[in-house]
Amino acid sequence: MRRIPLALAALLAFGGFAAAADAGDSIPLFNGKDKTGWVLLDPNGYDGWSVAGGALVHTPDAEKGGTDIVTAEQFWNFDLHFEYTIPKGSESGVYLRGRYEIQICDDAGKPPSPHGTGAIYGKKAPSQNAAKAPGEWNVVDATIFEKDVTVTLNGVKILDRFPVPSFTGGAVEPIEDLPGPLMLQGGRGAASFRNIRIRPIREFGREHILLFDGKTKRGWRLLDPKGVDRWSVAEGCLINRSDAKKRGTDLLTIRDDFFNFQLHLEYNVAQGANSGVFLCGRYEIQILGDHGMKPTPHTAGAVYDKVAPAFHASRPGGEWQTFDALVKHNDFGTDIWLVLNGRRVLGSFSGATRIPKGEVTPGALPGEWSDAGPLRLQGDHDGVRFRNIWIKPLPGSPPAPPKPAAP
Repeated sequence: MRRIPLALAALLAFGGFAAAADAGDSIPLFNGKDKTGWVLLDPNGYDGWSVAGGALVHTPDAEKGGTDIVTAEQFWNFDLHFEYTIPKGSESGVYLRGRYEIQICDDAGKPPSPHGTGAIYGKKAPSQNAAKAPGEWNVVDATIFEKDVTVTLNGVKILDRFPVPSFTGGAVEPIEDLPGPLMLQGGRGAASFRNIRIRPIREFGREHILLFDGKTKRGWRLLDPKGVDRWSVAEGCLINRSDAKKRGTDLLTIRDDFFNFQLHLEYNVAQGANSGVFLCGRYEIQILGDHGMKPTPHTAGAVYDKVAPAFHASRPGGEWQTFDALVKHNDFGTDIWLVLNGRRVLGSFSGATRIPKGEVTPGALPGEWSDAGPLRLQGDHDGVRFRNIWIKPLPGSPPAPPKPAAP
């Protein structure tokens, strides 16, 4: 798959992981000392995970079994490195984005299979079985880019850009167009993991559309053509310089047919500054420099005035924040998921945040709740910077208008 470069500074890790200094750095997901940055997929499940000898160890209970463990942070495209060992007769797995399982099992020396070590479980067998004997450490390097997966096991490339057709059994959720966690399987056998590192890839695939080229406002228009234009471009950023003394107007994409889509952008506001992103021009996701505040329907990540974020995920004012949204319309309303700074603040593994049919947020563009619309950046409040604005349209279209009644 052709890659489109996203050549800008890396994201900070969130949820206890170390920060990545630039796009080439890897982030340690496991510190070798404790389970910081990891949570049980089922908080009520049996926790068979412990730390010993610098490894994250799973020991299932004979009666209670075990529970999968996931990273608190979620990722899209990335390179992953980890090492593992299992005892004789055991099996486990590592789920990329929590959806695509790389199988681990005691099958050294056996022919490769779709259910053997290194397989994308049930979807694709590895080209060969490069697993070591039980008790030995295996080294895995994997890459996921969009839905293409490459896996190298013990120095042997066993999968090369395999296009995964869909999520595998045991996935955290059926939604695929959103960042997801790294998940280690805990419901099967004993296993140990160490040296778990991830390098986010700052690129998107050819199905994504770059909405801001980093140089001009081409493709954008003012909401009020007669309003004050406080928008400019500098240092690869789309900048709004509104303030209490001189308000501006919102900025919209000229393209206004976005309906179901995946959106990525990054923003930067000062502590206390207020802005917003309107999905389809009608559903405002609040932007606020609110580091340290409790979540409300008016704090960062909220569907403004409708739904509070699940928890606070903002970084301090003046730092870049990452914003990954998924929008899907249906007969019952508009489903929204949001990952803010790597944390799922709207929607969950169980489902979306649903805005009921007919409802929109204050300040919405005219039209029906189910209409397609533009991406709209709020420009009449406080100063804000945006960069790396990408959108991927997804299947689906607005319902056809009702036919006029026969005379």
